[in-house]
Amino acid sequence: MITKITRQPFKDVVRESKVLDLIHSDLCDFHATPSLGNKKYVVTFIDDASRYCYIYLLHSKDEALDKFKIYKQQVELHKNELIKVLRTDRGGEYYDPDYFESTGIIHQTKAPYTPQQNGVAERKNRTLKEMVNSMLSYSGLSEGFWGEAMLTTCYILNRTPNKRSKNTPYELWCKKVPNLSYLKVWGYRAVVRLTEPKRKTLGERGIDCIFIGYAEHSKAYRFYVLESNDSVSVNTVIESSDAIFDEERFTSIPRPRDMIHQSSSKSTTQAEDVSGGANFVPEPRKSTRARKAKSSGSNFQLYLVEGTRNETIS
Repeated sequence: MITKITRQPFKDVVRESKVLDLIHSDLCDFHATPSLGNKKYVVTFIDDASRYCYIYLLHSKDEALDKFKIYKQQVELHKNELIKVLRTDRGGEYYDPDYFESTGIIHQTKAPYTPQQNGVAERKNRTLKEMVNSMLSYSGLSEGFWGEAMLTTCYILNRTPNKRSKNTPYELWCKKVPNLSYLKVWGYRAVVRLTEPKRKTLGERGIDCIFIGYAEHSKAYRFYVLESNDSVSVNTVIESSDAIFDEERFTSIPRPRDMIHQSSSKSTTQAEDVSGGANFVPEPRKSTRARKAKSSGSNFQLYLVEGTRNETIS
């Protein structure tokens, strides 16, 4: 038995039916590439019943428990419910038995080297990272924008249905259908209107920016400033609801669709120029290959026989 022991199977678990009964959490490491605010880690908090996710950007791992306290205070006040269980890996960033004992929250940890026991948080982190990579690659922005891309990805996934539920996490969490009409493609170039105190009577009334996400506590977009102004500095982040999005242009690299559109436009123009003449008659295409005479020898004879196959044989 000692030489034949294998991993035990992982059985399906039943999802909690009430919000805040179980919260999944995990850390994601980006320390090799700091974000715009010099953040290096991401912590996720996922409600098991609704799959609604909160994420926080961190400077260091030891901020995880402080962010959980902020998360706990916010969601318990809004939902009028208490968090019962917090499930994490065996990382030391959540180690504070006195805090969990005082709040009555059960802190569950997975078994050593068994990430499957915290599969909800592990899978969420994988999905977030895959979407962030796709957004950075498609938009042409540098890897330093991963923090803004991560926040936007979480915002979108909360409003996207999953395979196990017809409703979105937002509907299960907020009890209403989300409005998707204002969503934009991440990384678009945009012209943002300057506010009244910062706008001059004469001159430009907007600045060139990049769309990098949605404001957390207001109905506004977040933009990264590309060009400096007397009132707005370059390489800063601003929030505004007054903007014109250029949906045909990203920051540095053209989209594949744009390249296809340009090539098809050129071919259409060429076709119009060629067919513009009224008496135009196209020349037949002829092969330029030199023809060679075939010879089967002096004894070769060819006969033509008319009739059916049976008549020919008889």
